Amino acid sequence: MKKRREKTICLACYGERLAAIIDNASHFLLFKLEDNEIYPAGSISLPSRDLPGKISLIKSCGVDILICGGISGCTIYMLQEMGILVIPWVAGTVEQVLSALKDKTLDKLAMPGCKIGPGCPFRKRRRGRFGKN
Repeated sequence: MKKRREKTICLACYGERLAAIIDNASHFLLFKLEDNEIYPAGSISLPSRDLPGKISLIKSCGVDILICGGISGCTIYMLQEMGILVIPWVAGTVEQVLSALKDKTLDKLAMPGCKIGPGCPFRKRRRGRFGKN
């Protein structure tokens, strides 16, 4: 039988909620997801608002999935190129997000006017200029 690989999830937070914009995240909460169970895996305080530093930190922690609020398309693209699945435009408390993740209902926490899932333009790899790969 093939063993399922655990995934490391990062929530970009401000207080007890997801940060409205990743640039304003004050800390990252890390969790392990294995067999649809979520386990705490640590917290990282972010004293700096330096976005490149945050991206480096996400990569160095072995994050597989980043769940966040607002984030630029360029930042999503950089993270995707590192092999990190980005689930943007999510709003809610940490508890709400973890519950929705476990129940596969994150789309219900989408920020107003945003889509999460197949309709989200950032779920697919972006195309280069003029639609060429």
